[in-house]
Amino acid sequence: MEATSLRQIDAAHGHAPSEALSQDQVGFTVKKTLYSTRCVDMHTHLYPPAFGKMGLWGIDELLTYHYLEAEFFRSSPMCYEEYWSLSKEQRANAIWKTLFLENTPVSEATRGVVFVLNAFNLPTDSSELTVARAFFREKKN
Repeated sequence: MEATSLRQIDAAHGHAPSEALSQDQVGFTVKKTLYSTRCVDMHTHLYPPAFGKMGLWGIDELLTYHYLEAEFFRSSPMCYEEYWSLSKEQRANAIWKTLFLENTPVSEATRGVVFVLNAFNLPTDSSELTVARAFFREKKN
């Protein structure tokens, strides 16, 4: 649908912009506005290097994604304070151990990590993340 101004919507629906809308007109106007408004979802976490610190890179960043952290806390007895006192690498190791080695990665977030590792022919069953860390270090981000 083409983008349309509210004035155009008002005129097309038979009322002046200053008039109060009837209940039927409110629903129509909201739907028309929603359907004609372009939006872009930037919640991808996939930013080019020009975005600087917003563009996260590497296996540790991938594993410490907030969805995986939430899943980790549901599957681990580790308390928040202990987790947040760890380095990023240690947090990634804890998530890897808990969600990928001790449990089957079936959630969308864990399957995404497995997909990335498979895409780069990296091991998905290793108890260590050494190979993945070396791989990402060698790549330009």
